[in-house]
Amino acid sequence: MPWTEFMDMMLGSRERVGSYTWIYIDLPKDEAIEQFKSSLGVDPTSKIYGNNIYAIWESDDIHQATGFARGCKWDPVDSHYIEEDGGNTLDPYMTLEEFFAKDDVCVIRTGGQAFDSGGCDK
Repeated sequence: MPWTEFMDMMLGSRERVGSYTWIYIDLPKDEAIEQFKSSLGVDPTSKIYGNNIYAIWESDDIHQATGFARGCKWDPVDSHYIEEDGGNTLDPYMTLEEFFAKDDVCVIRTGGQAFDSGGCDK
């Protein structure tokens, strides 16, 4: 199932959704953008001073969508993340469960039901 990742590029902007740096929606990119607008009341494709508010990527599954942010190892041969420490000191490896428990991570499942460490601001 495809997942779409929204990474906040404008930390501290008034367009930011709560304190979330990372927002994930279990839909393909175009549908996830519409779900984001509906669930969170912000257009993630908006720009401020010509800069994107959110970087937006679609991935094959939640493990791949979160792989970079969780510090997973990148496999350049198969072009995907592996569930092991990637050796990045800026983003040390963490499991999916550890990542979802972070205060700046929001996950929205289809239908707008949010789960994270307290629920997404709506």
